[in-house]
Parts: sequence; C-alpha cells; structure tokens
Amino acid sequence: MIGVCQSTRPPPIIHSRSS
Repeated sequence: MIGVCQSTRPPPIIHSRSS
C-alpha cells in the first residue's frame, strides 16, 4: 500500500496500521 502512504504524507501512521 505504498501509494496510500505517499497519499498520506502528513500521517504516516496510517501506512503502519495498514501493514
């Protein structure tokens, strides 16, 4: 979900949760 992480630049926490 790298695309999502880039889209949520301010809150990178979302990417961690997705993992």
